[in-house]
Amino acid sequence: MKKNILLCLSLLLTNSIFAQNSLFKHDKDASLQDQLTYGKTFCELNSQGKYPAYSVLRPIEKELRTFLCGTISEQTGKPELVKDFNSLKNLTPLRQLGDFSGIFKKSNVKYEGWRDEAPIGKLIEKIILTAKHYKGRIISDEYKKTNTPVFMWTLKNNTELKAIASYLLNDLKEDKYQKPLLVLNLIEDPQLEALDDLDKQFLSQYFELVDPTNKDIKEFLVNMKTLYFDIKSNIGSCKKYIDENLQEGIIRELEKFFEDFKIQDNIGKITVGFFLFDFCNHGNITKFVFSQFKNLFSKPKPKTPSQLESDVDKINTNVEKIKNMFHTNLNSETE
Repeated sequence: MKKNILLCLSLLLTNSIFAQNSLFKHDKDASLQDQLTYGKTFCELNSQGKYPAYSVLRPIEKELRTFLCGTISEQTGKPELVKDFNSLKNLTPLRQLGDFSGIFKKSNVKYEGWRDEAPIGKLIEKIILTAKHYKGRIISDEYKKTNTPVFMWTLKNNTELKAIASYLLNDLKEDKYQKPLLVLNLIEDPQLEALDDLDKQFLSQYFELVDPTNKDIKEFLVNMKTLYFDIKSNIGSCKKYIDENLQEGIIRELEKFFEDFKIQDNIGKITVGFFLFDFCNHGNITKFVFSQFKNLFSKPKPKTPSQLESDVDKINTNVEKIKNMFHTNLNSETE
């Protein structure tokens, strides 16, 4: 009898400890109706692919912003592509694509570092455009909002989670913010079994982790995806851009046609486009380019006195021809 009582007590104690240490603040049966109110901002981070993507969806404003990200190099201090999971701790936007269905406008802002892969685009940026830098810090900017958003992160594993945690902790040093809901997806660890104590401490301190199978959160995510595609379809035919000047608008159209001037993928298109454009200008561009290269790599030889005298005679002859043409045209008009 005593053994049974002790066994029951130990089981209850074990269950209570497990409940207290549960990773999910909201399990699959929890009600989230009070927190998933209408108009709740939804923020999604996905580290997969060439450019980690961070999207911010504001339902009331019908606004969707997507940031394609790179990293700030610790060696050069300049933006570059993400090379490994450690790069995520210095996350920075390289491009912003905005769809504003409420005002029927959109944006396409390319920050410093985006054109580095395309030499032609980089040259145009240096000569014509002024380099732009994103003002603020993605993820943490939304985290600090009064209207606490809902986050969903899709990362490869907990090593990428540690990098994102490092990125956020540089900005969230004071524990005074309302904790947002977080749906965490680790591709290599769907059950989140590989999380260590530091991972769990970070998540519990700054977020309320939600079980992805929770009915309310699943419904919310479906609604957000529906709104995402609604905004995209409504703004699909829009040709009005904000956040750009005349030069940026012209370059945007050129980059759209030449697919961002990526030579390795579009050498044929760029070459044909150049010669078609040059044909319309009677070959003047090609002649000018070759003449500049010729002048650059060849030093002019000094002319002899007889050659200089011959040049003067040619100039005088041309001047007389122009005068005669002028008088001929004038007489014909008078008659």
